Amino acid sequence: MSTIAANGDMPRKDNRLDRVALVNGRVPVRDLIGSLLRFVPDLHFEAKRFYVGPDHIVLEYGMSGTSDGTHFVCDGVDVIAVTDGLVARKDTYLDLVALIDQVGVLPQIAAAV
Repeated sequence: MSTIAANGDMPRKDNRLDRVALVNGRVPVRDLIGSLLRFVPDLHFEAKRFYVGPDHIVLEYGMSGTSDGTHFVCDGVDVIAVTDGLVARKDTYLDLVALIDQVGVLPQIAAAV
C-alpha cells in the first residue's frame, strides 16, 4: 500500500472532520497500522463483498474491536486504485456515526494518526 487516507482528528458529535492526512510510503503506512493495532489489538475485519476491475479494487467489510474496554462494530469500504499492478492509492470509508455512538471520539486512535 502506498497511500492511505487517515483521519488526523476524529469527528466530533457534529460529524465534521477537522483534517484529513495522507500517509505515503511503506514505512509510514506500516507505522500507522502498528499504531492502530496498539490501541485496538483485537481489530478484526470480516469480508462482505469484493469487487475487482482493471484499475481498482473495492472491499466491503465489517470491522470490530475493543477500545478502552468498549467493543465496537462498524461497516467499512476500501477503494483501492491500481496502477501497473501496484496500489497507487487506498481510501477508507467507515461508518463513523456508528463507531462514535458505540465508543465516543476514540482519543487514543486520533492521537496515533
